[in-house]
Amino acid sequence: MRCCGKNYKMSVIDTLSNMRKKYLLIHLLLGLSALGFSQNFQTETEYLDSMIVVEYPALTSKYELLRLDTIHSTEVNYIRFWSDSQIITIAKNEKNEYSGELINLIEKLDLKKGSTIYTIENSKIFIDSIRARNDYLKAINLGLKSLPTESEIDGWKWLAMDGKTFTIETLISDDYKIRTYNSPESVNDTITFKKEILSIVNYFETSYKVEFEHFFNELPKGTYRIRNMLYLK
Repeated sequence: MRCCGKNYKMSVIDTLSNMRKKYLLIHLLLGLSALGFSQNFQTETEYLDSMIVVEYPALTSKYELLRLDTIHSTEVNYIRFWSDSQIITIAKNEKNEYSGELINLIEKLDLKKGSTIYTIENSKIFIDSIRARNDYLKAINLGLKSLPTESEIDGWKWLAMDGKTFTIETLISDDYKIRTYNSPESVNDTITFKKEILSIVNYFETSYKVEFEHFFNELPKGTYRIRNMLYLK
């Protein structure tokens, strides 16, 4: 399978919530305005391209990070979920065989005299066929194919100052779609599609928490950042 999604876009995630007793958590104020898709980019494609091409070119090369619409496959269907520290790519071929890959990512800060050097710690693991099948069918059964992106939803206004941003790409029967959701949990409960979007986002965000925790625990001592928060090991 050809993988994988982007390099990452960092934000605070629940994955690290049970680590707070082990590591000192420091809030890092990056600004008063939200940093999500809606305020910085005109289209979802612009946003995704900025993550793949501009911000982390080393990861782009390492993992062949390409948008799914560059694959043009009628034989393989793909679902790719981008959270702020994980990329989950699931594939289903014409024989109904499933496979997947997971990339964990976190930003490492090396504090030097008068400057900070940023690098991206990362790892990739394969997702077994049973788990990949469950992920694919769960997303489809939750209505992923019919979900619009946030800019297409009437009244969609997120309220978080610097919340999480999620992007979901699908390539199904050579039909490519990209959806981006900024802080979906903060949107008014009356907004159409909020429940369905949160169901899919929560499913993928929690499915691989253990893998991220293992990845983080294996990192060397240092200072790490997830969006606007620092974690010291």
